[in-house]
Amino acid sequence: MHAQFLISGVGTEVGKTFVARGLSYALMQQGLGISAIKPIETGVEHGHAADAEALAKACGKPELATMSGFYRTPSPVAPLAAEKMKEAKPLVLEPLAEQCRKLAARAEIALCEGAGGLLVPLNQHQDFADFAVLLGWPVILVASDTLGVLSYALSSVEAAEHRGLKLLAVVLNEFQNADASRAHNQSILSDRIACPVVRFEKTEDSDEALAEQCKNSGLLKLCLDPMHGLK
Repeated sequence: MHAQFLISGVGTEVGKTFVARGLSYALMQQGLGISAIKPIETGVEHGHAADAEALAKACGKPELATMSGFYRTPSPVAPLAAEKMKEAKPLVLEPLAEQCRKLAARAEIALCEGAGGLLVPLNQHQDFADFAVLLGWPVILVASDTLGVLSYALSSVEAAEHRGLKLLAVVLNEFQNADASRAHNQSILSDRIACPVVRFEKTEDSDEALAEQCKNSGLLKLCLDPMHGLK
């Protein structure tokens, strides 16, 4: 049996890689074969895609970080901006999605981490939500549990629903310092969003600790429940 999940965010620097690493490691601890990939990564210095490498390490398959057909650029900008800067050719989504499907077919569970938020422009006419539609995988939406998250999360959920994407969960990531909004962010979003809203508590930067948070938050259970017996 196979399952696939797409980990996106309400924007950049919200902790998508933390959540993806933790989930990859937690699923591997269940004895499952995992492929964790980041097919689009910018800000790649000296040929090292740091997020992709961290994900590949977390699932025990370091070769996944350097698979052919992935999109990499040196400047930490949106792919459309990299195109305008002449750093890269226009990003074509269909071959990239096909590469993700091929890698997913080799594992029991595939995790694909996105770049930036759902509406980051990938080329002149398409954004990351278009790529998510091509894949058709359930989306885990990560948001930083800080002031402003209500609008960011609700806007992203509305965009996802408008494209017909299935949302598995919204993850409120506590990796930043707390502010007064944290007391009610989860309850307010839970009242307005159909999918579960879970809290990913701040922890140390290790695959083991992040995996524990995936268990404690309930995210691991959400990913395993639809799989009918792969628990």
